[in-house]
Formats: sequence, C-alpha cells, structure tokens
Amino acid sequence: MEKKEIKLNHFNIYAVIAVIALIYFSIKCIQFYFEMEVPKEI
Repeated sequence: MEKKEIKLNHFNIYAVIAVIALIYFSIKCIQFYFEMEVPKEI
C-alpha cells in the first residue's frame, strides 16, 4: 500500500508540474504574440 501511495504522490506532482509548465509556456507565447502583433497594428 505504501509503495502505491508513493507512486500516486509522485504522479500527482509530475502532473501538477506538467500543467504549470503548459500554462507558463502558453502565457509566454501569448505575450510574445501580442508584443509582435500590437506594434504592427499601431
């Protein structure tokens, strides 16, 4: 039982890290897109 709990905890940690990484990457892409597009329109 302890081994299964440890594996689940590690999986949850990796899942949270993956979600945070995806959100961080998407935010960086959005910021870069607006920085490139807004000056061209103005």
